[in-house]
Amino acid sequence: MREWISVKERLPEKADTGWDYLARVVLPADGGTFVRRTRVIAYDFFDKKWCCTGMIVTHWMPIPEPPKED
Repeated sequence: MREWISVKERLPEKADTGWDYLARVVLPADGGTFVRRTRVIAYDFFDKKWCCTGMIVTHWMPIPEPPKED
């Protein structure tokens, strides 16, 4: 099983599979609180940034392979 990678440790590289990643994000909520969620988010290799608005990406990992069909 793959482990979460902190954005402080490293960001995705083109060698990682695909453009979309599982990302752990922080979202602002009502009353000045924050909510943590997991989302599928694209990473823009040209601009070196996550393609999301209003979210702070804290961790990421490549999307796992889908289950094998019978």
